[in-house]
Amino acid sequence: MNLNVMLYRATVFICLWAFAGADVNAAVYSTIQQGAFDQTEIWSPQYPGNIIKENDTLLISHEIRLNADLLVKGTLIIEESASLIGLHNVIVVRTGTVINLGNMQVDLFTNRGAFYNRQHLEVITDFVNSGNIINHKDITVSNVIDNTGIMLGKGGSITATNKFINSRTGQIKGYLNVCSNNFLNVEGGVIDTQTTTFCGNPVLGDQGLLSQAQETLQYKRNVTVVHLRTGEYKPF
Repeated sequence: MNLNVMLYRATVFICLWAFAGADVNAAVYSTIQQGAFDQTEIWSPQYPGNIIKENDTLLISHEIRLNADLLVKGTLIIEESASLIGLHNVIVVRTGTVINLGNMQVDLFTNRGAFYNRQHLEVITDFVNSGNIINHKDITVSNVIDNTGIMLGKGGSITATNKFINSRTGQIKGYLNVCSNNFLNVEGGVIDTQTTTFCGNPVLGDQGLLSQAQETLQYKRNVTVVHLRTGEYKPF
């Protein structure tokens, strides 16, 4: 196991212990075997339901099939070598946090809170983000990404097959490769041009994002961020 992951897991467990001790209403639920999410026998101390309460934590350590929509108000952790896979929706509210150290595959992903991705996330339909994302590896979306939050890259890539919209308060920054067949950065969306790449190419290069826009763009090469307008924002 990677040393950084080990240290991270140790930190997570210390935090869980501290939170549980600080709040008598906090609870930690862990998987003890693989199976469907709503199988009561795979959980300890008991089945938590498909709504993670604000002070609660779900720790997934096995291969779990997501067979119901999941609402995250507290904390969801998918451990390394574990998975949460199924054609159902995951909604993370402002108080919620998802930490993915393994593999996730869901139908629709809505994040208004915090999402930390260390390995792989596949979204079958749409990914709507108005919260904070830290990405180390791969996020792949088959249809549309609509970002008005913060996407911070620590390496890796975020890809939307049909459309990638970064608008209004949306920020794409850090070391991150973004890619889409149709990329729109509109209505105040911000991209860090020094560290972000577009489909493997520099944002400012001959094959970069700016050169592929449909209209003349105003930008300065000596700044680290740029506001781009490649079309009118239309909610999908």
